[in-house]
Amino acid sequence: MPIKHAECKAFFHSLKIGICRASFGPASEIIFANKAFASMLGYSEQGLDGRKFGAIFADSARFRDMLGQLRRKEALDKYEARLKSASGAPIWVSLSITVERDGRGRHRSLNISAEDINHLKEVEKDLIRSKELFKIIFDNSAAAITVTDKDEKIIAWNPFAEQMLDMDRKDLFNRPVEGLYPPREWRKIRKLKIRQKGLISGIMTQIVKKDGELLDVDASISILRDSRGSVIGSIGIMRDITKQKRIQEMLLQAKIVAEEANSAKSMFLAKMSHELRTPMNAIIGMIDLTLDTQLTDEQRENIKVAQDA
Repeated sequence: MPIKHAECKAFFHSLKIGICRASFGPASEIIFANKAFASMLGYSEQGLDGRKFGAIFADSARFRDMLGQLRRKEALDKYEARLKSASGAPIWVSLSITVERDGRGRHRSLNISAEDINHLKEVEKDLIRSKELFKIIFDNSAAAITVTDKDEKIIAWNPFAEQMLDMDRKDLFNRPVEGLYPPREWRKIRKLKIRQKGLISGIMTQIVKKDGELLDVDASISILRDSRGSVIGSIGIMRDITKQKRIQEMLLQAKIVAEEANSAKSMFLAKMSHELRTPMNAIIGMIDLTLDTQLTDEQRENIKVAQDA
């Protein structure tokens, strides 16, 4: 049973995806637009009928580009463009377009389906802004940051890492991250089982500069995983604490010296007290005995002064 024209229109209006039919050419006019297409742009059901198709493009150059491509091929898939809504605000859409020809093979009309991708474009903008913000933080961080792949080879780093390690691209790119650590420190890190835990911070360890000098660092290592949970790499953040470590060692040494000095002082006072007490006891005893003898008043006064002293 053949489908009637009214039934076709009813079918197209029932679809949730935007459907539009327009004539072909620079003066292209909209012949039909279903409810979803009209609603997408903020128009009533018949609000787009008879309008110039090119007029609803926010960028006329984009409309001309679309026509140019359709002259060379029969269809376009997922062609992104900004269309003007009824309020004048641009809306991003993804267009799938096929060309319909007349009996002589000439371009006659366009059959168009449209998908609103405005929200995707907003997400895309947010991602771009996030990437830009991340790059600013990454490039200007006052800590060394390295990124490794799943094979634990360095694939990215920030300028501060080059400065801290005194290395450049040829020293760092594709270098096994293990090579940044003394063997004993790498074994210590391995024992932490970071891949199983996912993230460990506050790792007090050492790294090796290009010239072999050791730096004390406070490191944090975070494991990167894909959507399936497989390890795809890691991010390491290292802060140079060599100066702080030396200051701590100096303070510890000073504390030890102070404690030893205090102990020596206590021993000295104890010994001196003992050494003084013995002869003083004899002197005090003899003074007491002398005061019990026959003395002149002057002698007794002198002895009492000595006793009081």
